[in-house]
Amino acid sequence: MKIKPHWIVIGIAAAIGLAGGVFIGVERSRAAQRAIDTLYATSLPDLESRPQAFSQWKTKTLVINYWATWCEPCREEIPALTRMQAKYSSKSVQIVGIALDSPDKVQAFAKSYGINYPLFIGGMGMMDLMHAQGNDIGALPFTVIVSPGGVRARTHLGALSEPQMESLIAEAQSDKSS
Repeated sequence: MKIKPHWIVIGIAAAIGLAGGVFIGVERSRAAQRAIDTLYATSLPDLESRPQAFSQWKTKTLVINYWATWCEPCREEIPALTRMQAKYSSKSVQIVGIALDSPDKVQAFAKSYGINYPLFIGGMGMMDLMHAQGNDIGALPFTVIVSPGGVRARTHLGALSEPQMESLIAEAQSDKSS
């Protein structure tokens, strides 16, 4: 049986396309890992202006929520995050909030909402970190869930419901042995 030349061209094009797809997938995976590594190398000021390193939570499932006091979906999501921190703190989960806002507004907001997890003040430099983590448009709220040891991260743009949070946390915790 003789192979027609056009099938050879199609086969070569398919092989090139497959190789390109694999390359893009590998590069995205490397970029995602660099974003996790950058996160663990980051320190931000807490509400008392003390720098806190994210590496202190490397052994936990880390839920990072980017938000602002003026963001209505963020405000709606905060009570669920507070309940999730209470529910999961004994299960090696740490929720942290990175506020793209002024310290005085965040302090007043935290007090009025009874936030029970660490809050940090992020400047405009956080936009670069959010972008590296997959938030290409810079919208809020934006949540990143990192598995213990930084094996893998999941992201969600927009407010999360409690069932969505629980599902993402469960997935991240199952990655710790990967």
